[in-house]
Order: sequence, then C-alpha cells, then structure tokens
Amino acid sequence: MQVFKVNAIPIDDVMLDLGKAFGVEVEETCKELKLKLPTSLGTGKISGIQFPNGLGFIQYDCKFHKNTEIHFIKSEVHPLKFIYVTEGQLKHRFSNGDQLHKIDQYQHAIVASEKNNGHILKFEKGKETCFSSIELNRIEFEQKLACKLLGVSSSLSQVFYDVSALKSFYHNGYYSLKIADLFEDMNSYKKENFIRKLFLEAFTIQMLAEEILQYEDALREEGNAEILTRYELGAVKDAAEFIEENIFKNLGVRGISIEVGINQNKLQNGFKTLYGLTVHEFIKRHRLQLVRDLLLNTDLQINEISDRVGINSRSYFSKVFKEKYGLTPKEFKKKAELAK
Repeated sequence: MQVFKVNAIPIDDVMLDLGKAFGVEVEETCKELKLKLPTSLGTGKISGIQFPNGLGFIQYDCKFHKNTEIHFIKSEVHPLKFIYVTEGQLKHRFSNGDQLHKIDQYQHAIVASEKNNGHILKFEKGKETCFSSIELNRIEFEQKLACKLLGVSSSLSQVFYDVSALKSFYHNGYYSLKIADLFEDMNSYKKENFIRKLFLEAFTIQMLAEEILQYEDALREEGNAEILTRYELGAVKDAAEFIEENIFKNLGVRGISIEVGINQNKLQNGFKTLYGLTVHEFIKRHRLQLVRDLLLNTDLQINEISDRVGINSRSYFSKVFKEKYGLTPKEFKKKAELAK
C-alpha cells in the first residue's frame, strides 16, 4: 500500500500538493491545473479548477501500480463533496472513521466530513478509476449565493448551511441519465483556454443543480420517484424484451414494472427516453409490426393473428391496424396476395 498525503484546501492548492507528492510538475492553463502520473506510480492524469463562487471541480483518471490511498488531512473544515464515478470503483472513508464506502461505476455520493476531519480515497491497483468531484466551500458559497435554499429538503439544506461541519453526512446512489449526459458532453468538449474555463464553471453549476434535483427525487414516497439513472436504463431495455417475448399476453404497465424492478414513473420515463413512446404506445407499435409480418408471411386467419398478438377485440384490431397502415387487416392481406 502506498499513501500520499495532501495538506491543502482548496482545489488549486490540492493540485499543487498532489504534484509534490507524486514528484511531477503541475501545468496551468486559465486556472485549470493538470498533472500526469509518473510511470513509476501508474498511468493517467488529474485535473482541477477552483472558481470564485466557492465551487471547484477535480477529475481523476488513474491506474496505479500498487494499492493506493490519498489522504486529505488539512486541519480545517473540508469542502462538501459531490463525487461521481464514471469508471471502476472508488473507496472512501472519513479520516476519523473506519467505515469504508464503496462507490461503483455510475454511482454518486454526497460527502461531508465532521469538524476538521478529512477524507481518504482508496484506489485498487491495476484498475482504472475515473471519477469527478465537485468541491463546495460552504462559507464562500453561501456568501456568493445571496439566496436562501428554498425548495431544497431540510436534510440537504442543513448540510449546505453546516458551515462549521458540526455533523458528517454521507449519501450515495446511482446518478441520473441527465448527469451521465453532462459528463459525456464535458469529456467530448474540445475548446481550450478561456472558453473551456467558462464551460467548466457552467458545467459545475449545472451538475450541482441536477444533483440537488436527483436528491429531492430520491426522497419521494416509494414508487413516486421519476428521475431515471443509467443503471435503471438496463431495466427499461429488459422491459422492452419482456414485451416482445410476451406480446400475446395482456400486458400492463404495473405488471411490467414489477417484472423488471422499477416503478411505473421511471418505466414510462425510460420508454420515452429510449424509444420516444409510452409503454402502451410501444406495445401497440410492436403488436402492429407483428401483425403486418404475420399477414405478409403466413397463412394464418385474421382471428388467429388477433389472438396471437394479444388483441381480443376484432373491431379494435381492425381499427388500430387501419390507423397505422391505411387498410384493414383483411384488405392488407388481400392486397399482399395480389402483389405476389
């Protein structure tokens, strides 16, 4: 185990301390500081920037040759941290505690240490770990904000207002698709210098806003949360496969949501995000596509096809098919046969 100690706050000083600890130079462009890991330690880079509103942003993309810990030990109130792991796994603990928090890929954590205690970040050897952290100096942020945290839940607003760090705080979960999209935009951004500095500050503020929205959403009563995470997107794809495999059954949103393990709100939002359709519209589209294929490629009778795709009403069957293709199933089948 190799241990590096950082006795600095805020991020620009953190970056300089990391450079000293690693024995490498730190480059600066428009207040953004960057360093590369020396080959003796591993591969990767770290970059960070401090903004005048009490916010800072630091990003790690590292693979160490040995198990590694970075100890943030400065005896001051440490920033409130919003951590996002985009690849690999990060382990965190408070410097005055033994409990190890695991933050996996696509997860985020809101972290505040108690009093002047710091943080310990742990990297597993040989594994790439990519994560970002928004660092919020609560005193400076409150002074610049000039606005009360109206609309923010008491549990989170108390963390923001706890400028003396009287209590520790830890919350984690999977971050939203919106946050994932913001990271993709940031990582693909090509502009440099002053324009990049403006972009990063705007990105950091937007990320903070989305984080608060997601935290508020997570506090909703069970079954009422709406914001979809990338992790839950897999459940939406499972739901689409379930529909396709069970198209002949009487499918309902509630039953499908139970089958794949996410609530109905998130299921509907997921289908709108992935397919631009509600669940019912997706079922209807898939059924009509199946009806069309069966009319074209089999000798099944209309009533047999209706049963096979799970539509019991013949009149409804004809109505929705004609709305889609301009012909009744019978007319469509006859036209197809004449065309052969």
